[in-house]
Amino acid sequence: MTAERDDLLSAACRCLRGLPEQIEAVTSASPLTVVSAGAGTGKTQTLSQRFVWLLASDRDLTVDRILVLTFTEKAAREMHDRIRETLVRWKEEGGRELSHLDDRLSRIDDAYISTIHSFAMKVIKESGLILNIDPAARIVTKPEEELWWKTFAEMTGDLSLGRIKSMLSEKWAARAEELFSERHFKDLVNHYGPERLAEMCTETTDSKSFRRSL
Repeated sequence: MTAERDDLLSAACRCLRGLPEQIEAVTSASPLTVVSAGAGTGKTQTLSQRFVWLLASDRDLTVDRILVLTFTEKAAREMHDRIRETLVRWKEEGGRELSHLDDRLSRIDDAYISTIHSFAMKVIKESGLILNIDPAARIVTKPEEELWWKTFAEMTGDLSLGRIKSMLSEKWAARAEELFSERHFKDLVNHYGPERLAEMCTETTDSKSFRRSL
């Protein structure tokens, strides 16, 4: 078994691409490996190789046992494509030792590669019988989201607490009422404008955009 394991690792190492720091992250045996790097430095390449490295170095590991989460749908699609491309390359370059990657490639669509909210929704639906959540719950579409924020800006501009509360659950309606009662809330709306406030709220999901807005 040790010899077979050594053959797998040797074949996988031949397929590695990147800087020494990237390769160290890809092959790390630590239960927690953090890669901190700026845009365009190869994080996607590193993560896609990490995914395939785990499959290549363990014949018993299947794609549905690895979770990959991103912030945006675009990033999830890009990650899925890069992992598929990496699997193809490693399968071709790894030779007989990595022949099991052919099966992993055929099952790549079973992998959990998605946004955080899509994965959370999947967990919610799979656990629907034990969670106090409407089974019809779903992730809103982009047009629905944009319409919601547009409506929010209009109601905030009119300081229409009643309309805002009608869109929210009881818990959040109470928080909205508390916010509207704040002494400086009206000054905040007048200073930034309702559209800018709505824009800043949406940007909080993107740390880079939020820093720019401040």
